[in-house]
Amino acid sequence: MAIRDRFSGPKTLSCSCAAGIDEQAYDDRARVQGAERRPHKTDRQFPVSEAAWRTGGSKGFTRVGDSLAVEDLIQRIIVVSGNDACVVVAEALGGTTDNFVAMMNARARQLGLNQSHFVNPDGLPDPPGQAMSALDLAKLARHLIYDYPQYYHYFSVKSYTTMDQGKQITQPNRDLTLDKVQGADGLKTGHIDASGYGITASAKRDDRRIILVLNGLRYPEYNNDYFPNIKRSEEAGRIIDLAFREFRQYRLFKPGDTVGQAEVWGGTDTDRSHDRENSAGADIASRLACGHEGRRCL
Repeated sequence: MAIRDRFSGPKTLSCSCAAGIDEQAYDDRARVQGAERRPHKTDRQFPVSEAAWRTGGSKGFTRVGDSLAVEDLIQRIIVVSGNDACVVVAEALGGTTDNFVAMMNARARQLGLNQSHFVNPDGLPDPPGQAMSALDLAKLARHLIYDYPQYYHYFSVKSYTTMDQGKQITQPNRDLTLDKVQGADGLKTGHIDASGYGITASAKRDDRRIILVLNGLRYPEYNNDYFPNIKRSEEAGRIIDLAFREFRQYRLFKPGDTVGQAEVWGGTDTDRSHDRENSAGADIASRLACGHEGRRCL
């Protein structure tokens, strides 16, 4: 994975993460206050404000005055990139979008996302200053996959249907790797003029998982998103296929295996065994010992 400097990544990935990861903080406050545990969070209802409804960019078709279940909002965010749904979640969890942004930045520091800075909950370019590195996007994707497996299935939903003014509206997931790439099961696409087309994608085949971050893809020959969406997924699929085909995982040692002996300066024993559990560099150390008189290496 190439690590670029700093860029805006898939713009709703961070919001979808924050919507889930604030669960612990909420439960801690509830316990301190002696409150009963709230209903399962996907059943809770969040109100839609006028500010959320007016949010630009990709729409989840929220309506002012509605109360929407968290599960509904998660799908409007993840599947159809609904910026309005991101603001609904931000206002409900943070009280204000500014407070929620502060929570996002604090949580990013806890997760070790050291090359990320958030200024809004939806990833739109106004106000400026929102950025994530490719490495941080990969870290965040891994966090979602392994720490929230009960919610990860939302990222593989291929379309979402809602009602707006009596009309049924079905929007497809912009992550076309779900249909084109073997084992693809998420995560998120993004596009703003400054950073171009991007995608954070993952695929699993047998016991191997690949996480890919692409950004900066540009297709100036097209004046809409239809063909760029296709081109982006094709490029992501090409690299994911290459990663599975050209790279292998090899287990060098099992836990408890002896990988070498080394003399300990000032010690009473003539040598000290190194195993995988107590010396991360044992395999390197045993190689360095080769060729030195009086020492044995494997």
